[in-house]
Amino acid sequence: TEMAVALALNELKADEVVIYGGTAGRLDHFLANLWMVLQPRFIKHAAKIKMVDCQNSLSFYLPGSYELIKEADKRYLAFVCLTPVTKLSLVDQKYRLDEVDFLYPTSLASNEFIGETGHFSFTSGVIAVIQSTD
Repeated sequence: TEMAVALALNELKADEVVIYGGTAGRLDHFLANLWMVLQPRFIKHAAKIKMVDCQNSLSFYLPGSYELIKEADKRYLAFVCLTPVTKLSLVDQKYRLDEVDFLYPTSLASNEFIGETGHFSFTSGVIAVIQSTD
């Protein structure tokens, strides 16, 4: 997976890399795919890397403010702090946060969209956002 992502980003100059099936099967392979984005050679491309399976889509975010667009078949949201994260705000999801710090990796699971979009922001760290059907 790492070789394919590196080729797509560095040689092919891809605007987006979608990894299909990288979340299913062996748990050790999933974790390797999830944490791959934290490697120095990939972190600058984090926003371009996405993982998709039949129930989930997972996107990576670096510090900033974002608007999520609800995927038609998805209901649930998870905000996964892959590193320590500062000032995480979940503005308009079912379960909101206002500038909360997380000192270690944390999964804020089972949140939900209220409308067709959701907004969030943070000032440091790396976050994976998962939209899920179940």
